[in-house]
Amino acid sequence: MKKPLREFDDLDHELIDSLVRILSTMLQIKGKVIVADREQMISLYYSHLSKKEQEKELVELDYIFGSTFPEDRVMYLNPRLCKRSYQSLIETTIHELLHIKYPTYTEDQIQKLERSLTGRYDYIIKKDLPKSGKEMRTCKVINFD
Repeated sequence: MKKPLREFDDLDHELIDSLVRILSTMLQIKGKVIVADREQMISLYYSHLSKKEQEKELVELDYIFGSTFPEDRVMYLNPRLCKRSYQSLIETTIHELLHIKYPTYTEDQIQKLERSLTGRYDYIIKKDLPKSGKEMRTCKVINFD
């Protein structure tokens, strides 16, 4: 049985707001970046879908570190994965901000930039992992060797 989701608390939100503001300034991203939770993401970007399709999107949001809609400057950070360590939170925030700064870059280009900024090379991106049905997903996997 999956553990219930521990949402970000007030102190987490304060830290995230500071991180986003500071890192956005360092990356020279102009304008405010909004961090949305799962329900906000669904209402903003998936309200046109059926309830069943919305539930599927909610499940998907549980298995990714973060997601961004660069054109709207909106990002999602997964508390289930990012609340585990500040390192994951910071690196995911940097990664998602890079998507906002460079909206046309591929995931590989963003990953290369993220690695150059964080110095972290101990993970790989697994692509085309089976998701529900025939769709595929991409997932960051940390190597602890």
